[in-house]
Formats: sequence, C-alpha cells, structure tokens
Amino acid sequence: MRAAVLLLAVDHLGTRSARPKPFVDDAASLRVSEKLGYRLDGTATQVRRARAVVEQRLLLTPETLLRPSWELRVGGLADCRHQLGA
Repeated sequence: MRAAVLLLAVDHLGTRSARPKPFVDDAASLRVSEKLGYRLDGTATQVRRARAVVEQRLLLTPETLLRPSWELRVGGLADCRHQLGA
C-alpha cells in the first residue's frame, strides 16, 4: 500500500520528498521504509504516553525510491489533480 501511494505521489503528483518519523520501536514500519529506499535523516525525542521516546526521521526522494516489481497504473487523475494539490 505504501509503495502505491509513493509511486502515485512521485510519478503523478510531482512529490520531491517524503519524510515520515516512525518511532524506533516500530520495527515493522522501519523495515517497510528501508525496503522502499528511505534513508536515515536524524532522530528526535518526543513524548508518547507521558514517556520520552525516540523517533527516527527518514527521507525518501524520487532518486532513492526503490521501485517494486509491479507497475502502478493510474486513471482519472486529471479530474482531481487540483484537489490533491498538484
């Protein structure tokens, strides 16, 4: 799902970067991010449920995106591009 959203954003909406901030204890999200080509872009400490936790800042650009083996086909985007900010 995240790969499809990234392909739509990069290939069809002109997105230049994606910057999620998963917590370091969210191993599943970090694995998915790594497989898609996100790179480490620092850390920050946040408060979650009254406890200090570390978030991992990540960065993905069109150049670092690791494309899946399948192709995303998009239809009807022209009618709603303005609603998506493109």
